[in-house]
Amino acid sequence: LHKDDIKAQVDAEVDKAVVNGYPYRRLSLHGTASPKMFDGRAEIQDSNIVFTFNGTINTSDENPTYKFTLDLKGADLHRLNLSSDDIRVSGVITSDLTGQSINDINGKIGVRDVVIIKNDKRYVIDSLVCESVKKENLTHISIESTILAGQIDGTIAPGDLPEMLKEHFAHYFTLQGMQQARSLKPEVFTF
Repeated sequence: LHKDDIKAQVDAEVDKAVVNGYPYRRLSLHGTASPKMFDGRAEIQDSNIVFTFNGTINTSDENPTYKFTLDLKGADLHRLNLSSDDIRVSGVITSDLTGQSINDINGKIGVRDVVIIKNDKRYVIDSLVCESVKKENLTHISIESTILAGQIDGTIAPGDLPEMLKEHFAHYFTLQGMQQARSLKPEVFTF
């Protein structure tokens, strides 16, 4: 029996779990789990974080899949020892992605009803949806939100996109505080 062959049905109610020095309270897990996969429902009802997760995360080498909805009702990142700043967040993430790395990812991920409060300043994102389709050497990436929409089609690897955009815009604008983009291989793309 190999550890990757182990699969278990999980029905757990955890009163307290300490992570990063913070004692999380009232966590429940219901589903199927193996060393590289969880398929089911997870909830936490703590005074500093409340969320519900429904779906599958499979990090296996053969077929990595991230198909889930995470409804984060609220999290105080400072009190959870995840940030030294006063940051609170809430929102819903919906994912339907497959792929082993950023460069071969296929599918959609979206966030909606996002509220980020940092030092009492409120930032709101109504919705943002990103889609990536990779077929052979061609990539289609689209982004759509209430304030921004666009797409890129071409031979670019998604992991190179931030550097490619820096290099592209550096031809037209002086970007203060930005490091020089690293030299990339020639790409063919359209906006």
